Amino acid sequence: MESSDTNNTSVTVTKCRSDLCEIRVYETEVIVVPVLLVAVSLIVGSCILRQICRKKRETQREPNPRTARGGGQTIPMDDRDVPPFPRRSVSDPTPLPQIPRDRIDGEMVKICEGRYGPIYRSYLLSDSGTRGKEIAVKSLRVDAGSREEAEFVATMRFLRFVGPHGNVADFLGCSPDEPPLYFCQSYMRCRELLSFLWECRKDVIKMEGVVYDLTEKQVYKLAADVARGLVFLHGKGIIHGNVAARNVLLSDALEARISGFQTARRILGFGAPEPLHVLPRKWSSPEILTRQTLTPKTDVWSFGILLYELITLGSPPYPDVLCNDILQFLQRGNIQSRPGNCRTHLYGLMRESWRWREGSRPSMATMLSGLVEGGAEADDRNVLRVPELIDPQSYALTTGINPSSDLTAL
Repeated sequence: MESSDTNNTSVTVTKCRSDLCEIRVYETEVIVVPVLLVAVSLIVGSCILRQICRKKRETQREPNPRTARGGGQTIPMDDRDVPPFPRRSVSDPTPLPQIPRDRIDGEMVKICEGRYGPIYRSYLLSDSGTRGKEIAVKSLRVDAGSREEAEFVATMRFLRFVGPHGNVADFLGCSPDEPPLYFCQSYMRCRELLSFLWECRKDVIKMEGVVYDLTEKQVYKLAADVARGLVFLHGKGIIHGNVAARNVLLSDALEARISGFQTARRILGFGAPEPLHVLPRKWSSPEILTRQTLTPKTDVWSFGILLYELITLGSPPYPDVLCNDILQFLQRGNIQSRPGNCRTHLYGLMRESWRWREGSRPSMATMLSGLVEGGAEADDRNVLRVPELIDPQSYALTTGINPSSDLTAL
């Protein structure tokens, strides 16, 4: 019995040791397997997160109008809503053409106060002293600082660099040798386009020889003038960057010339560099609002807003959208709604110009072809009528532009 008990005890002990060994093996498995699961989960989670972030970035660059209206991703806006513009170095050492002071009629009439100083209306004089071409004389204010003077000279050099074109503000010559500095341009009796459009809303048929009426056909004609000017600029590698009615000059024969080249000058390196150059948001393309590189298609977007200004006689774009909310509005796939007096063809050109991806927008040459085609069938009998007058204060609140000081074409 004792032998049997001893053997039984031995077997029991051995069995217990075997169980202990098995338990230790199980303990190792219990530790290793969860660690592996956690590691795999972290790897899978990071991959999923990376894909989500990538999709968010793609959504911000190109909103899907079918899904973004439900509250898609947006980029927050702040006051610094414009990128620093890429600057190109343009060397132009040739002297500026000069107009002697004795070749300008001394009886100058002040038109207004421009960006750099007073602007006068006068005439070039022939060798015999008789009046010739009517001109605008843009002068630099006498108390201007060195930076303003440098910007004024840069403006002259840029205009000479652009060269002559019938739909671009010209440069006739200057007097840079003695104060006050000035340069001369062809006189545009109707001044800038935006003010003209506002006058067309009034019950004014004719004033100072200018007829303040527009038909649909004339809208097409003015738009085609601006388009021709932009095609010319783009052909020279110049991006305007701020196309708007306020930056278009108008003659009494309703011939339009593009002006307001502050942005274009900075892109090409004419004048001192500025860390921030603010553009009105409601005329700005998505690539401006999201601080991307400007291209000629940037002008196409703004040109579409100009078409809206023309057909509405100067109404502010996106009147129900705050300036700070314009990017989010566009990212949700929204665009400016069709004006009540705008027919399908013209609004179709606007829609094409407002495609989010700049590569999907037509060129200015294509836009010009569409305008010529539409103008051939446009109404030339019925005058456009918008009964409400524009209140400058309300316009300033809606657009962020003060008409009394931000008419940059002057």
